[in-house]
Amino acid sequence: MNALLCHSLDGPQALSWQAHELPPPGATELRVRVDAAGVNFGDVLLTRGKYQIRPPLPLVPGMEIAGEVIEAGASVRGFARGDRVAAVMPEFGGFSEYVNVRAEHAFHGDARLPADVAACIPSVYGTAWYALDTLAGLRAGELVLVLGAAGGVGSASVQLAKSRGATVIAVVGDAAKAEFARACGADDVIDCGREELRTALRERTGTRGGVNLPIDPVGGSATETALGSLAWGGRHLVVGFASGSIPAIAANLVLLKGATLLGVNFGGYALRFPERAAAIYRTLVAMLAEDPALRPPRLERVPMREGASALARMEARAVLGKIVLINP
Repeated sequence: MNALLCHSLDGPQALSWQAHELPPPGATELRVRVDAAGVNFGDVLLTRGKYQIRPPLPLVPGMEIAGEVIEAGASVRGFARGDRVAAVMPEFGGFSEYVNVRAEHAFHGDARLPADVAACIPSVYGTAWYALDTLAGLRAGELVLVLGAAGGVGSASVQLAKSRGATVIAVVGDAAKAEFARACGADDVIDCGREELRTALRERTGTRGGVNLPIDPVGGSATETALGSLAWGGRHLVVGFASGSIPAIAANLVLLKGATLLGVNFGGYALRFPERAAAIYRTLVAMLAEDPALRPPRLERVPMREGASALARMEARAVLGKIVLINP
């Protein structure tokens, strides 16, 4: 079999499509033929040695996949050969023709969902739902601020927050991304290529007393500005640091606003509480199967063997929405 292997921590250019040996599945594992695998910024960070975990080299990125069960381990229950599944890969490995995945990290798909859509559920939609619902307990009518709203987690957060009755302000970096965020359902968009974020937030949130819930996959100065915009009792969701900068948090703002900082580590949650994560997956499968409007509004399909170029574009911030790598 072949996989997209990374032999050095020099970024996406270190990836190459080549033969890779996969051991037989363990007793609690599934062997899955990968039809589609979602690309996430964490994959880019992994190739630079900047992700939270650092697998030994050579490594295979890819944290969310969808495909067909080829073989089930002796102790596996509830899955059989031929089942259509999706799975989260907490320790990566998804950019491959086949993977072994622990059965507790896999979930059944729905005939109404194609593989490329199903492959977006384990990490992107899972992270957004875990953040908004499980951690923050989003309530209808609250004001949600989505940083990096044109990315995978950002756009999914816009869609899911709107489905829960929230008002959403999306923050993006240019006019094309602003148009995309509106297509995702954002009520208002701040284009940081044209507006200064701090001033724009003050103008838009002053009458409401601030933002109830920022969801933040960006980090850097945007985090500091979002914290300053919080309403009393706001909950700031820290998803990641796509800007490349980990901000110093102004603890006095957290105190003065009676605020809560929440770390959104859905991969870690899925490892520790697989049954709870499985319940989130079932909820999302049903939602996306029943309502096509919740599916990724812009889904780009790239052959997996060309995945290095897809990750390079993501690193260059040249992606709108979601990229999915496809095996023929």
